[in-house]
Amino acid sequence: QSVRNEVDEQRARELNFSVVRRITGGGAMFVEPGNTITYSLYVPADFLQDVRGSEAYKRCDEWALLALNKLGINARYKPINDITSPAGKIGGAAQRLVRGSTGCVLHHVTMAYDIDAVRMMQVLRISREKLADKAVQSAAKRVDPLKSQTSLSRDELCSALQSEALEMLPSAHLSELDEVTLEQARQLAREKFESFAWTHAIA
Repeated sequence: QSVRNEVDEQRARELNFSVVRRITGGGAMFVEPGNTITYSLYVPADFLQDVRGSEAYKRCDEWALLALNKLGINARYKPINDITSPAGKIGGAAQRLVRGSTGCVLHHVTMAYDIDAVRMMQVLRISREKLADKAVQSAAKRVDPLKSQTSLSRDELCSALQSEALEMLPSAHLSELDEVTLEQARQLAREKFESFAWTHAIA
């Protein structure tokens, strides 16, 4: 998506938000530290070899939906790529298939634990367009944050999601990125993903 169509960049800077374009594409997501839960899956392409479209998203998120429901959160999947509850949207996913001999799938999700509707309206232009004739309170009603459905803290929810992943995904295990890998990631960020050219590639 075009940055200028999606984001008020001046207001984002004033509120100390970074604007980042993700390789999976899609519309703007409002991510606040402490108020969101994010996760990524990086799996071999054959993990999705027999599914396409919305079913590919569903397969990647099944473990998370199971974990949330075990905690009493009425989370469900809504095609193409949303995690919702009866009261509204909890989060959304994005996905990219990398083809070739080392084919893989990158799948990542952002879920709202809490939401600052006022700040979201200030930063995202798309929110203003969708809600132009409504009060700011309506922005919160479009999202059903996890905090409204459980007494668990964000850290407790993250721990529960991790435990379910380890139990449900046969090859899952805990590890930490080594310093060499981290430095490679920092270099890639500096040389590409933090650049103006990358973020504003779509005019």
